[in-house]
Amino acid sequence: MTAKSITHTMLANKMMGKHEFFSLQDSREFYIYENGVYSNEGSELRIEKMVRDCYHELFMCMPAEIRAKIPIDAKSNHIAETLRLLRSEHAISREELDKAQLKSGLLNFKNCMVKISTGEILSHSGSYRLIRQFPFNYDPNAKCPAIEKFLSEAVNSEDKSLLLEIIGYLMIPDTSIQKAIMVYGPPGTGKSIFLNVLGEFIGKKNCSYKSLQQLEEDKYATSGLYGKLVNIFADLSDGLMNHDSTFKSIVGGDRMPAERKYEHPFEFENTARLIFSANHENLPRIKTGDKAFYRRWILVSFPHVHIGKDKGEDIRLISKLTTPEELAGLANIAIDALRKVIKQRGFAYDKTPEEIEKEYNIHSSSAHTFAGTQLQNADTDCNKTIMYEFYCAWAQKQGITPVANTSFSKAMKHMGHEDGRQSTGDRTYVWKAVSATEELEETHAEYLINKNKLPSGE
Repeated sequence: MTAKSITHTMLANKMMGKHEFFSLQDSREFYIYENGVYSNEGSELRIEKMVRDCYHELFMCMPAEIRAKIPIDAKSNHIAETLRLLRSEHAISREELDKAQLKSGLLNFKNCMVKISTGEILSHSGSYRLIRQFPFNYDPNAKCPAIEKFLSEAVNSEDKSLLLEIIGYLMIPDTSIQKAIMVYGPPGTGKSIFLNVLGEFIGKKNCSYKSLQQLEEDKYATSGLYGKLVNIFADLSDGLMNHDSTFKSIVGGDRMPAERKYEHPFEFENTARLIFSANHENLPRIKTGDKAFYRRWILVSFPHVHIGKDKGEDIRLISKLTTPEELAGLANIAIDALRKVIKQRGFAYDKTPEEIEKEYNIHSSSAHTFAGTQLQNADTDCNKTIMYEFYCAWAQKQGITPVANTSFSKAMKHMGHEDGRQSTGDRTYVWKAVSATEELEETHAEYLINKNKLPSGE
C-alpha cells in the first residue's frame, strides 16, 4: 500500500457496505436509515461523521508503517469527494421516493412494520425506503378506552366514526380523496385536544404546523409539507383569505414548486392532508370561494362544551390520551377504519358542496353571512338598532353568538351596505335602501316573543 491508499472510492465502498442511505436528485440531501426509518434530519453532518468514522476504521486496519505516512483523520477535500461519489451512486428522484411510500402498503412502527391489507407483521427493512415512522410500538391487542370515551363525549356517533376514518386515512401518504378537515365548535369543546392527540399519534416528525393563511401567503410555507402526512393547525383566525389556489393544489395533491431559504428549489407532489380547528364563529373568510373550494372541505362539529375547563385540565387530559398504550389501541381501530376508506374510496361524508358552503359561511363570519343572505333591496331605510336586532334574532336561530354591534356594522359596510341618517325628524341612524326578508321578519317576531318583549297573543 502507498500513502495515498485510502481513496474516496475506498471510503465510498466502506460506507455502502456498512450503512443504508440515498440522496435526492434535486435537493441533493441525504436520507439515512436508522432504527427502521430513513431520515434527512441533520443528515449532512451525520453522513460526514460516518465517512470520518469509516476512514478511521480503514486507517486502523493498515500496517503501522503506512499509518505513519498518511493523515490520521480524513481531510475535508477527501470527505467532499467521497460525498460527491455517494450522491451520484445513490441518487433517486423525489417521484421515485414518493411512489415507494404508498406502493409498499406498509405502516411503519417503532418495533415493526404492518401490512395494511392483511395485518401481517414484518421486521424492519431498509429496502422499502420508508421515510415515516409512527412514534410508538405496534400492539395488535392494545385498546384505547380513554380516547374512545373522549371522542364519544366530544362529537356525535356519526362524526366519531368519521373522525376514526380520517385518522386512519392520515396514516398513509395519499391525497386521492382530495379533502381538508375543519373541526369547529365553541371554546372548551375539545378541538385542540383532538388535534394534540392526532399530532402525537401521527408523530411530530410526520407533521407540519402552518395556518391556512400562511400556506396561501408565505412562499416558503409549502416546502414544509414535503414528506409529511398531515399539516395541523389549531385555532385558526378568521382573517380574510384573498386567494385559495394554493389550498386547492395542496388538497388536490398537485405537483407543487417549493423553496427553502438559501437552499435548492424543488418540486413535489403533496401528501400532507390539511386539518384545522376554529371557533364556531371564526372559520377563515374566503374572498373568492367557489364550488371547487367548498367541495374540498369536511366540516366536523365539536358541539359539547364540557371539556378543558382550564389549561391545566387540558394538559392532564392530553397526557392521559397519549400514553403508548392508548396510541397503540387507537392504531388498531384506525387501521380498521382505513381499510374501510380504501374499500369505499372515500369517507362516510355525504354533504354536497352547497351544504358545505352554507355551513362554512354560517360559521365563518356570521355578520357577513347575514348581510349577504338575509336582506333585500328596498325603497325605504332600516333603523340601525332594529337591523342589529334582526341580526341577533337570526344568530340565535342559527345557534351562534352574535358579534358586537361595531363588528356587525363593519361587516355590513364590507358587504356593500351604506349607512347614514334620516334627513328629517330625529335624524335616526339607518342602513339605506335595505330591509329584512319576510322570513327574517318572522324570525324577529319569534325572537321578541321569546324575549318577552311582546305578549304571545299579539
